[in-house]
Amino acid sequence: MSASRLLRRGARYGRKGELVALGVAIATKSPTYTQALAPENALS
Repeated sequence: MSASRLLRRGARYGRKGELVALGVAIATKSPTYTQALAPENALS
């Protein structure tokens, strides 16, 4: 799934959803950063 598609999906759930989607997108490049940001969301 592309980062833009993740962001569009996240936008449907409001700001928190956007942050989760962005975290997932970032995880593909920097897992440690995402885990520090939202460890419970890194795998979802």
